[in-house]
Amino acid sequence: MNKLMITAVAIALSGFALADEKQPASATFEQIDSNHDGYISTAEAIQRDDVAKNWKEIDKNENGKVESDEFIAYESKGRFTPPEDSAAPEIGAAPMK
Repeated sequence: MNKLMITAVAIALSGFALADEKQPASATFEQIDSNHDGYISTAEAIQRDDVAKNWKEIDKNENGKVESDEFIAYESKGRFTPPEDSAAPEIGAAPMK
């Protein structure tokens, strides 16, 4: 009986230990915002190393918290490239010669 109790306690405690681990680099805004107040605080940012390291770059309005639009801008930085110039004329443009 004691071995069963010790095993159950060990399993329960391992679950709590996993909750304290850092978030993966792919963690979403909602996952990092652990208290669900609508922004990431500096305390929450330490859950993800890159967010903590780039805090000044991410917090564009320098209010001490990262809102979802700032986080989205940071996450999408470098992922979108403008389309290449097209040889096709714009709609309504004069014909090309």
